[in-house]
Amino acid sequence: MSSYFELCSPPALWHYTSPSGLAGVVSTGEVWATVIHYLNDEREFQHALDLFRKAIDSVAKEQSPSAQTALSAAKDSLNQISGVNVCVFSLSEYGDLLSQWRAYCPPDGGYSIAMRTAILSGILEKQGFRLVKCTYDESFQFAIAKHMMEEFAIEYTQKYGQEDCTVERFRAELSGPLLYKICSVAPCFKHPSFAEEREWRAISQPISWEDSAFSTRITSNCIVPHYRLKIHDEQHNDVISQIIVGPSKNQKLASRSVNFLSNQAKLRLGSVALSHTPYRNL
Repeated sequence: MSSYFELCSPPALWHYTSPSGLAGVVSTGEVWATVIHYLNDEREFQHALDLFRKAIDSVAKEQSPSAQTALSAAKDSLNQISGVNVCVFSLSEYGDLLSQWRAYCPPDGGYSIAMRTAILSGILEKQGFRLVKCTYDESFQFAIAKHMMEEFAIEYTQKYGQEDCTVERFRAELSGPLLYKICSVAPCFKHPSFAEEREWRAISQPISWEDSAFSTRITSNCIVPHYRLKIHDEQHNDVISQIIVGPSKNQKLASRSVNFLSNQAKLRLGSVALSHTPYRNL
């Protein structure tokens, strides 16, 4: 996966959250990585799967009949991809962006948390997560999907020659690794209209539902599963370099609250700054 995406990350990445979200992060030293099928906009993940369907159709035209049967099975398997538990935690390159305040914080105010990328990526890797930059270029997204499916077709031909791919063979030998690869890349495919946010994502390996770090939260219309992802370890409790207090009527009061939180925190909180975004814009 890393070969497809930019890995030269900025010194810090920002996570936008509510007051209760900030309190939870600093008191537990954890963030919530959501199962990809429960992200805020379901169309986002479907956009990526549609690209893979188009890529499969494109690649199949140039393959042998046996490889075509494998690609056909792969295309059908995308309808069952909900069984793969890959979790995602989102960050942005920008810590004071109007669209992010609107999208991820309540109207009355929120916070953005700067996390030191070098420390964060090391802690994430120990838990089976990779930090990856999202891409908003649909032609690049399609090129990635096509290359992955070309590799799949080549590997199938090398292993099975001219033997057709039966449903049983695909499920037993091919489905798991392929769907994991797709789920590892698909969350990085974002619609071009969201390019301003410059998002990075921590993306997990497949995780069993039996993992004790799984939990749930209640939204207005759904029970959402998430993975409790640690952002500290024995060597580092200083992943947070700064907290920006979002636009609100009581911005200075909200800033003082962060100082109270620091007394209960598992993490050092770094400096506190005020957003320059006018409150009236929200």
